[in-house]
Amino acid sequence: MANKAEQKTKRIYLKQHRNFIKATSYKRFLEVFSNPETFGLKKENFKNKNVLDLGCGSTGYLQKAMEKLECNTVTCSDLGNQYIIDLKKFAKKNLKKKKFLIYKSQNVKKLTFKSNSFDIVFLNGVVMHLSNIKDVKRCLKEAERVTKKYGYIWIYAGNDNRDGVIDHYLLPAFREAYKKNAFFKKFIDNLNVGDLLKIILKIYNKELQRLDYNKISKILKKYITLDTITFWQNALQVPSQINTKINYNILKKTLNKCKIKRTRPLTFRREDFRKFLQPFYSNDNKISKIFYNKHLHVLARKIY
Repeated sequence: MANKAEQKTKRIYLKQHRNFIKATSYKRFLEVFSNPETFGLKKENFKNKNVLDLGCGSTGYLQKAMEKLECNTVTCSDLGNQYIIDLKKFAKKNLKKKKFLIYKSQNVKKLTFKSNSFDIVFLNGVVMHLSNIKDVKRCLKEAERVTKKYGYIWIYAGNDNRDGVIDHYLLPAFREAYKKNAFFKKFIDNLNVGDLLKIILKIYNKELQRLDYNKISKILKKYITLDTITFWQNALQVPSQINTKINYNILKKTLNKCKIKRTRPLTFRREDFRKFLQPFYSNDNKISKIFYNKHLHVLARKIY
């Protein structure tokens, strides 16, 4: 049974996911997830395989990527039924293979699938939104149970904490402000590109000289996009974010039937202001070590 926080998270992400096709997010994610090296695998590991996408949402990029990698089926599992309606619309428009997607609504902490059912299981950005580490472990054990022997589980589990200033201090402070400051909450909830640019540029137009205004106007119009808005809403609106509490050792100890390894950090072709931050994500240069935790991506292979 999903708790209130999980139900709220689902509602928020369903709303956010409808922006993926409108923004550049879908193409960026599809490009990365269509590459088997993203998961530390080869294309032959996917061909004719049955895949389970736990906490699948309704963006569709993973489903399309699995079609491109020639999987047999993708079972899409999440809370409620709205994601099914959205994904069916997506499939009709974007997938070539008929009956490629199978839908099964349930909670990642207690699955009804039979043991040893799937060749590949995805937990893509799910576990860090659970309420606590106990629930994370339940979810991981269920994923392990339904994976076939010698099958794979790929997990994006948030950040492997190294006390990064942004992830450990700044984002939690913004999240606390979002919960307690009604004006800030309203601002974030109602963000859209047009209104945000209008507000900022109106202020700059009064305060800056014309040359400076023209410069900043061009920069803002180019680098504040729908992706930018979705990023901030994604970071602040969801009720539970325990990414800094999850680490590699927790995954390794919980998935005790698996051999696990880290996979490479996800690198996207961003078009908004984050393109200038991309070189610091999950890297080991001096600035990265100060400001950012390492993103935690893991491939587990069930060996018994």
